[in-house]
Amino acid sequence: MLTAERRGIENGRKIGIEEGRAEINQLILELSKLGRTEDITKAAADKEYQRKLLKEFGLH
Repeated sequence: MLTAERRGIENGRKIGIEEGRAEINQLILELSKLGRTEDITKAAADKEYQRKLLKEFGLH
């Protein structure tokens, strides 16, 4: 049985994961609109580059 605190932590974690996925999905859409498909691949392989792009597009 999970305590209320543990449930809160788990819920917060799930929300954080969902928000992160939404940011990445939005980044992919923005890059795709601009024809920057190589950046999509690079961002998937390079987390630092991904963070740079998220910042560039105001998503992080």
